[in-house]
Amino acid sequence: MRILDRLDSLRQDLLFGFRSLSRSPVLTFLTVMILAVGIGANTAIFSVLKAVFLQPMPFPEPEELTFVWNRDIQSGGRGPASFPNFRDWKEQNQAFEAMGAFGFAGSRHRLPVS
Repeated sequence: MRILDRLDSLRQDLLFGFRSLSRSPVLTFLTVMILAVGIGANTAIFSVLKAVFLQPMPFPEPEELTFVWNRDIQSGGRGPASFPNFRDWKEQNQAFEAMGAFGFAGSRHRLPVS
């Protein structure tokens, strides 16, 4: 009997809600649109975050990846390697199982990944 009482109460609440929403259609439309935009934005942001941060890297053992940088002797800072340096490092490599390079969009040189 309790379930029937709860279902009847839910039905009455839904009917009251629909009657209230039908009294002001402009407010109802704005509310639905704001909810739709909010849900869409949330979905888009989560999709990007999932693709960038939550997906595993496409390597068998990503915890073993490392970056190798050029060191500027004058400033002591580090920077990206040039393609000739990368090619030399790859040819003379005895420490790593494999080496690969990547470049950013807009960079002058397209580095092959290998």
